[in-house]
Amino acid sequence: MTLFRNVVFIAAIAGLVAGVVLACMQAYATVPLILKAEVYEQAGGGHTHDHAAAPAANAGDTNAMTSAAPAPAEAAVPEEEGWTPADGFERFAFNIVANVVTGIGFALILVAASEFAGGIGNWRQGLFWG
Repeated sequence: MTLFRNVVFIAAIAGLVAGVVLACMQAYATVPLILKAEVYEQAGGGHTHDHAAAPAANAGDTNAMTSAAPAPAEAAVPEEEGWTPADGFERFAFNIVANVVTGIGFALILVAASEFAGGIGNWRQGLFWG
């Protein structure tokens, strides 16, 4: 039982460190790009997905599927926006939590694989598995 506890503890610490480092790197490198993309995305634009003006079927078609009358256009229903965290601290906090959980999961897989391969005996093997 102590081996299991040690494996989980090591993976949790490694995942915590890796998740916090990744979140900080994302805050300075990736988040500014995402914010610029969101501004562009929310600006709108003239592109719509209105398929109501589809061309009519050819008169020479003998296929029953294509010669049927087109279905009436449905009323345009605006898409519902899902929940999103507020900009600022809340968004950064959820980013940290997601990165830490992902880091712990990857660390558990890595430590389990290294234990199945015979364990980590010295710092060179630790560096290799890291």
